[in-house]
Amino acid sequence: MRICLVLIILFLLTGCADYSGDPLEWVITIGGTGLDFPRDIAVDTYGNVYITGNFDDTVDFDPGPGIEERTAEMQTSVFLASYSPGGSLNWVTTWESDSFVITSSIEYSESSRSLFVAGNYYGYMDLDPDSEPWSADDQNGIPIHGYFAEFNTDGTLETFQALRATGDGGSIWYPQVAVDDSGNIFVAGRIGGSVDLDPGPGTDIRTGEHWSATFLAEYNPESNLQWAVTWDKVQVEELILNDSGNPVLTGTCSNTADFDPGREVAEAVGRQGLGAFLLSLDSDGRFDWVRTWGGRTRDVCSTADGGYFVTGYFQEDENDFDPGPEYDIHESSATAQAYTSRFDRSGMYLGAQTWASEDRSHATTIDYSYRDIVCAAGYFKGEIDLDPAQVGNFTGIEDVPGVYVIFYDADGNGFESRLFLGQPDEPHNISLYSDEIACDSSGNAYLVGSFTNEIFFDPPEGMQYTSSGDRDIFLCKFDLSHVYY
Repeated sequence: MRICLVLIILFLLTGCADYSGDPLEWVITIGGTGLDFPRDIAVDTYGNVYITGNFDDTVDFDPGPGIEERTAEMQTSVFLASYSPGGSLNWVTTWESDSFVITSSIEYSESSRSLFVAGNYYGYMDLDPDSEPWSADDQNGIPIHGYFAEFNTDGTLETFQALRATGDGGSIWYPQVAVDDSGNIFVAGRIGGSVDLDPGPGTDIRTGEHWSATFLAEYNPESNLQWAVTWDKVQVEELILNDSGNPVLTGTCSNTADFDPGREVAEAVGRQGLGAFLLSLDSDGRFDWVRTWGGRTRDVCSTADGGYFVTGYFQEDENDFDPGPEYDIHESSATAQAYTSRFDRSGMYLGAQTWASEDRSHATTIDYSYRDIVCAAGYFKGEIDLDPAQVGNFTGIEDVPGVYVIFYDADGNGFESRLFLGQPDEPHNISLYSDEIACDSSGNAYLVGSFTNEIFFDPPEGMQYTSSGDRDIFLCKFDLSHVYY
């Protein structure tokens, strides 16, 4: 197995950098004086990149010589920005609430050539400065409402739908959105208390204890509710649609979670009675199959043959990744260790890979490219071994945080990797995170994340770069034609 590990500069506050012949094609950074961070990323068929997240104070969203500043009136304002295939700013739009608002998911729909964004808020929220703000009547317990909205690819708002908390302390958290080829919209998220999943004149009241229940709902292209299902003791992390257009969810569940009430109870074994799950449903939200194992999940992607890769982390000294009667035990001495698991289209377990680290490692995001390359990313602290075939092949710097990106084929064979590292002199003042990765139809991958303070490139003789404020955003593009195993 050929290993190519190159430490590359990730953070350039002066705009774009080009790395000819290397998979890393360019890097841009975005930030102001405050706390700025991304939530999700999407790519359209033309290679345009869309990022959504939160910001405060004043931020210049143009990474080039131009200036495109936006100022947050509230502490947590939301942005939606588009960048060209070359990394230049196309446009940016922002919105806010008088109390609280975040985004948690973005999806590009080829069928409607539009963007769908989901998130949650309370108080008054204004997505369109030319119209009156949407409001939710405040109730006791500070209700947290969900929403999903459609934007044109020029950033103009098309539609907005609110999913309202209806009772004392009701809440909807971290909704995820996916859109099928017919324009039907799927939304999944966590709920607590009483919520109404029907954004129209009707009602569909669901309840959950605290925010440990999960809902999934389908809406037609006119945003009318078609059906909804809920599960207790389940926390969804990611929603995708498989090659049949049916929903697939991953997240964390308790060992008494029931994914198919009345027929089958899924038992998950993990730390403190928690475990990971991968759940497949049919087009009407009916149960298809579920697989559970120890650990936590953060993301899932599907491959050309209809299979799945799931990524996350585990904290047990010994963790069994095989959801069936057999065992596939992986050991860890770190406080957290990253992994990917692989399943076929019917949910058959095909194996797992883990990455040992000196302190901790987390896998946060994964996606599949038509070049038959799986792209996974995460963050770590201290030295890390990214090659499970060569035990003890550690790289990185002791106690220093970093971000890794790994590329391998759809069978989990062969890999190439990249590391981005913090400044080694003051590692405890550095934070460096990967958030989401997305692949386009032209064989490129885009990684978005955030960082603070001084970032160090290519120790020990590299250069230092400093964030503009409490936290800045980075976006980088990889040309997967330059990935070699």
